[in-house]
Amino acid sequence: MSRHPRRVAALVAATAGLALAAGLASPALSAAGPTADHGHAGSPGPDARGVTPAADHLRGRSAASVAAIAREHGVAPKVIAGLAHDGSAWFDRGGRAFFVEQTAPGGDPAAAGGASAATPAPYPYAQTFTLHSRPASNRTLYLDFDGAAVSGTAWNTSYNQASVTAEPYDADGNPAAFGSAEQDVIQSVWQRVAEDYASMDVDVTTEAPAADRIDRTDTTDQTYGTAVVISPTSFISSSCACGGMAYLGVFDWAPGHGSYQPAWVFTQGVGTGAKNIAEAVSHEVGHNLGLSHDGTGTDAYYWGQGHWAPIMGAGYNQPLTQFSTGDYAGASNTQDDYAVMGTHGAAQVADDYGDTNATAAALTIGQARSGLVSSRSDVDVFSYSGDAPVSFAIKPASVSPNLDLTVKVTSGGTTTTYAPANVRGDNDVLSGLGATFTVPADNDPATPVYVAVEGTGEGDPLTTGESDYGSRGAYTITTNQQKVGVSAFGWGANNVRQLGDGVDTASTRTKPVPVVAISAFNQIRPGAQATIALKLDGTVWAWGSNSNGMVNPSTTNYYTSPQQVALSGIKSVYAFSSIRFAVDAAGRVYGWGDNRYGQTGVGSTATEVRTPTLIPGLSGVVALAGNSLGVYALKSDGTVWSWGSGAAGRLGNNTNINSSPSPVQASISGVTAIAAGDQNGYALKADGTVWAWGANTNGQDGIGTAGVASYRMVPVQVVGLSGVVSLSNALVVKSDGTVWLWGTTGAGERGDGTVSATGVGTPTKVPGLAGIDRVFATTSGDRTLYAVTHTGDVWSWGENGYFQAANGTAVDVTSPHRIPELSGTSEVSADLQDVFAIQP
Repeated sequence: MSRHPRRVAALVAATAGLALAAGLASPALSAAGPTADHGHAGSPGPDARGVTPAADHLRGRSAASVAAIAREHGVAPKVIAGLAHDGSAWFDRGGRAFFVEQTAPGGDPAAAGGASAATPAPYPYAQTFTLHSRPASNRTLYLDFDGAAVSGTAWNTSYNQASVTAEPYDADGNPAAFGSAEQDVIQSVWQRVAEDYASMDVDVTTEAPAADRIDRTDTTDQTYGTAVVISPTSFISSSCACGGMAYLGVFDWAPGHGSYQPAWVFTQGVGTGAKNIAEAVSHEVGHNLGLSHDGTGTDAYYWGQGHWAPIMGAGYNQPLTQFSTGDYAGASNTQDDYAVMGTHGAAQVADDYGDTNATAAALTIGQARSGLVSSRSDVDVFSYSGDAPVSFAIKPASVSPNLDLTVKVTSGGTTTTYAPANVRGDNDVLSGLGATFTVPADNDPATPVYVAVEGTGEGDPLTTGESDYGSRGAYTITTNQQKVGVSAFGWGANNVRQLGDGVDTASTRTKPVPVVAISAFNQIRPGAQATIALKLDGTVWAWGSNSNGMVNPSTTNYYTSPQQVALSGIKSVYAFSSIRFAVDAAGRVYGWGDNRYGQTGVGSTATEVRTPTLIPGLSGVVALAGNSLGVYALKSDGTVWSWGSGAAGRLGNNTNINSSPSPVQASISGVTAIAAGDQNGYALKADGTVWAWGANTNGQDGIGTAGVASYRMVPVQVVGLSGVVSLSNALVVKSDGTVWLWGTTGAGERGDGTVSATGVGTPTKVPGLAGIDRVFATTSGDRTLYAVTHTGDVWSWGENGYFQAANGTAVDVTSPHRIPELSGTSEVSADLQDVFAIQP
């Protein structure tokens, strides 16, 4: 592809408006650059005429004089005063401040990651030079990769060059044409800069605008903007490893707007990669919009913390960069970036959706929606109605997002928050900024489900985190309604007809077989040779063994097909070995079955409870987890309650007692999900960390030791885990789709082909799995494990004595294998001998 003709007309200033007189001469400046206190300053170069380091220009000035300069630039006096300590700040002969800056000490692009490759272009190459982010806006931010001839500006006067010729962007050594890889970079830069300015009424474009789209003739002219020329080398000095140059506070300047055009980015200083070019472009435009540097007391540029950096600092080495208000430790600049840019013409865009349930926008399931978090206080609320589970994927911009999302879902009076922890992955991509989850079926379809999207921060902004100030930007919502109960499959032992396949034979099912009479089921849970299921109408059904009254309190028969249990208005059901539970819309829990350790939770010391009985004093429950001897309940307030066996600290309340027949509160809060092992409890917190308590014989507590017969009576953090989005029995999925495991490994649970009787005390990555959304595991000592992809493919491995891994053998499976009969699976529910999968 031939290069477009170089643009000149838009970058020729009207000389009548120049603040500098043409032809002024001054001694050449030293190439050593300014003598300011700190900063990685670039030298203005030996051809500079009449420019002065900010430190010299401001030395000895009164407060009134500094205030006058500040008014001229449209910034606060403390911003101008701060330039005296910024080695990249200069003043021209007309008294206008500008910046000449490098990207890294020594100007080494590689030190700043400048060689990083761009992702493939998202648009046809024919559109590379016609991209617009907000074409209806009266403000323009033009990304000029095509080269330019600049004359009649303050740049020309300051550097004694009648015309400055900026060569086009070139990354492949062929300046005559833009290759595909170069256009990949150009489109990626446009995406990144457009995201940085997404919450402002500015059109970021690669299409050369008419001159009047950039120039501002006077203060009544409301159509104007700025151009940024991306060129290989600095025009001020071939030896200057400058990253960019820009004037301060000139975006809305009039008259003489063109005098201070364009801003510059030099790939000699920042490298030819999309990440660094985009960071420099947004940074230089920020100067045009009145922003100074975000630094510290020792450096003019703050390089960030954790995985975050401010755009007006140096964000080249961080995956998350945002505008800032200087709320990190030791900040030298506390400008409210968005407020300042607003005063210079980049106004905040109007809110696109209502902020409350009363003003919620109707969400049509199956149709994609897009939105924008435009301010720190912006909340976008959506609503829908229905009686089936709905899967959500709410994601920020696909390339270099500024927005870190939190999503709050209110269904049936219970609010659940989804805010995955951010995890830095390969190629400096940050996962966890969006949220993927499934909203369970609401048994009252007339009551709307509300979904609220807003920006959030993470961690402590004074140390390794960031606040929610700069968390603004675009997002998309994709949804899929899961057609519940269309098909369900079961496999494993069937000695008392617990699979419910309608066949009165005791033979084990080695592969998934259809379950009969399930057209309206949306939950199926196996346990101790009996199965419990929930229909959409809130009724409960059971089949298989009837020991402990698990199916029918009046008989001891087994049942080959579903029988109705005397309950209604139920929202979820659970089976843990020989114990059964049902939870209603108010989060109240009914328990029945084996009660030797009080594990039904109803307060009784009887050895069994044959009739569903309400657990006194327990409500607001959103999830249960358990094993044959004990149970955990998660309440909507993030607390965890436990009952049943208390041996080995299983209750998690700093006791080691025989049992508790009534719920007691565990010593943990802020929990979003729970799971149980054979002798353990697990909790996932909102920050993506996992906590464990109970036995540690095989490293189940994940504290770094295995083969130690010690236990933890209060929850302890599992070492080395963050960014967890799905939790089962010592088995998790991280936000990057990888699966990690610890604890027992006697049946090949590590998935690497090995078997170990001692277990593993530290989370270990399971090989061969990627793109996993959720995991499930049995609570037995030797575990059977299941991983489900976002498309519903199911992988299994581990204990296989009853064909639970569904590979046609009864031999333990030591590496994950895909179950070919299953696709589109929404859930796997497994007990020691039996497994069910629901396919919507």
